Amino acid sequence: MSSPFDIEMGGGDVIFPVLANATTAESIRDRIIDAVTALTPNSLTRDRFRAYRNENGADFMKYADDNPSGAFRRFQVRDNGEDNVVAVSNTDYDMRFVTFQTIVAYPQTARTGPDQALDRDDAMDTDFHQIDYAIGIYGRANFSPTTVATYPDATPLGAKKDVVHGVACDFLVITTSFSYRRSSQ
Repeated sequence: MSSPFDIEMGGGDVIFPVLANATTAESIRDRIIDAVTALTPNSLTRDRFRAYRNENGADFMKYADDNPSGAFRRFQVRDNGEDNVVAVSNTDYDMRFVTFQTIVAYPQTARTGPDQALDRDDAMDTDFHQIDYAIGIYGRANFSPTTVATYPDATPLGAKKDVVHGVACDFLVITTSFSYRRSSQ
């Protein structure tokens, strides 16, 4: 007896459906960048999120501290470099984990409001919740392939918020982890 989830091939053989499509860490990173760029912030809505171009040494925090006037809501997404233990592996399946840091800059000015640091903290908190909703545990739709989009197939495992105080900017640091079936491509 077959279930509604089984797929029958010619000849009556029952095979199991593919539970995950293969993807790469790079495609997950690129989707994070696209998802954050597409957001319209809940406060100061004209100041959209803008991706950092990763030029030169790609030291985003140094760039933002050196150029605070152009750094508001500019962000960078990078793999944290850890290569975790493979969760599942056989000749057909290789399940991996990857962790990214999304760093968003906020100049230490009154741009977010007259209470300066307090308003900046409020903006970072609001932006964190919005970004978390897009790429964190609730952002699964942004990492599911569909018939209309070629999103990477990955499972967001959650997001962690940190704030780093720089010389001329404060930085919202969002650490997100994903599980995915690795593609050999």
